[in-house]
Amino acid sequence: MREIAIDRSPFFAIEVLSILRRRGLVLLAGDFGHEEHQRGRLYPFLGGNARFQNLPARISAASRAPLLPCFVVRDERSGYRLEIAEPIFPDERGEDGLMERLILVFEQYVRRFPEQWLCIHRYWSDGA
Repeated sequence: MREIAIDRSPFFAIEVLSILRRRGLVLLAGDFGHEEHQRGRLYPFLGGNARFQNLPARISAASRAPLLPCFVVRDERSGYRLEIAEPIFPDERGEDGLMERLILVFEQYVRRFPEQWLCIHRYWSDGA
């Protein structure tokens, strides 16, 4: 296991594609953000329009690897459990279709566990 810093490697996507093409696994935060986050595309999210980077979809489409949404949630015993949603496979709907399906899963988890989502970025947009 090794970390590839998205904001420090100009070859981040190439390194990730190489790992996936060797049938490796890549973990990527679906709600990640940094200075690039503000340039994300608008998608419907929780009743508004929110900006998300489409990097997960671009990598999935390029590698043909499915997106596997995973969430660590706190349980009723004050422990944690890993929940894995159904895989989202690339298809003819392209990158936008992948992102729309990924964001729907993300929205379902935020609605189920609103107190557990740490929202540290400005997601909703007035369209600007």
